[in-house]
Amino acid sequence: MRVIPHLRTYRGRDAVRRMRTDSFNEMARRAAEHVNKDFSICGQDTKTYLFAALALELGSDEETMREALSDGGHNGITLFRNR
Repeated sequence: MRVIPHLRTYRGRDAVRRMRTDSFNEMARRAAEHVNKDFSICGQDTKTYLFAALALELGSDEETMREALSDGGHNGITLFRNR
């Protein structure tokens, strides 16, 4: 299973908002890439990633991680390997 980041969209003229959106999207892509790479090499069939731990590893905050990666869980995400 691959994690797909939830990206923000902004098409307006406000340069500050556009910069914040771009920054968030870059962090979301890095977080998804980090989780996908780690899960692919871990060898476990099931692994849980806590948003707080990911935020510490990637230099972000927990709420941003939750927004970027969550599909409904509040504390983290659990990945299952398809066999």
